[in-house]
Amino acid sequence: MNSAMVKMVFAISVTATATQAARGSEYSPAYESCMEASGGVTVQMLDCNAAEHAQQDARLNHFYGIARRQLDPSQRDLLIAAQRAWIVFRDNDCNLMGGLTGGTMDSLNASGCYLERTRSRADDLQWLVESN
Repeated sequence: MNSAMVKMVFAISVTATATQAARGSEYSPAYESCMEASGGVTVQMLDCNAAEHAQQDARLNHFYGIARRQLDPSQRDLLIAAQRAWIVFRDNDCNLMGGLTGGTMDSLNASGCYLERTRSRADDLQWLVESN
């Protein structure tokens, strides 16, 4: 991989980390503890991401179900279309992030991307439900 690509991946990682720190953590305390206990070991960090992703995915599905029941038929159709488009975006974006370096960092980039995209979408759907 060329040095420009390495610099770009590094910049993306630093920016994402700084952005997350500035916002404060929206992840569970168990996730924060798990990541601290991982000692930076890739396999353990992947396990932490997987456990937190399962929780965030459950949140997403919970609020998606409520939103589908709350909305009138035309809004419901838009929600379904938006959710399908979001899934395509998430998968393509995270597959991209998971293939940038060709190294072990790729698996962490991909799992972190899936986790962050899912948490963000769950937050969006929660807002939709609570503001409707």
